[in-house]
Amino acid sequence: MVNPKLYGDGNTRLFIYWTKDTYKSTGCFDLTCSGFVQTNKAVGLGGALGPISSYRQQYELNYGIYSDNDGNWWLKIKHNIAVGYWPKEFLGQSATMVQWGGQVFSYSVKTKPPHTGTQMGSGEEAHALFGGACYMSTVRIKDNSQMLKYPQFINTHAAEPFCYNAYNHAPYGQDPIFYFGGEGRKPPYCP
Repeated sequence: MVNPKLYGDGNTRLFIYWTKDTYKSTGCFDLTCSGFVQTNKAVGLGGALGPISSYRQQYELNYGIYSDNDGNWWLKIKHNIAVGYWPKEFLGQSATMVQWGGQVFSYSVKTKPPHTGTQMGSGEEAHALFGGACYMSTVRIKDNSQMLKYPQFINTHAAEPFCYNAYNHAPYGQDPIFYFGGEGRKPPYCP
């Protein structure tokens, strides 16, 4: 995430956020309120990331969130480094929906002009594929059997498809890869 108001600069940062009521009155970023228990102080939540991807030069960071046998929700990065957990009292013991994707925020949204010029990723649209667009691959869920499975019912969605878009690239016999991105304000389509 890049958030100059929260972090005071334009660096790309590793962040977490939680909410119990879909952003109505609960939740916060990183460790700015109680809710996430960090168990590995070597990982800096809210810390700057690097190197960061650029057009035709992409870097990856693996993430995983899973519920343990006690119902706590753990965050792991780089395949198996436990960062900490959200206690079951904060998020409950099961999930009914999982979402992966990108998000762009600006106080300029819905003003005049109605949209922000903030790009998502490199600013390339989803169809630029690997090297151009943001992407996620090897997405899995863990069901009650504790087995990793590919989600059965998947689709892509872009709230403002003329500003940003998403694409599920599913080559025959391979796992789908989700691509997303866009340049933001682009008159006349995304004014």
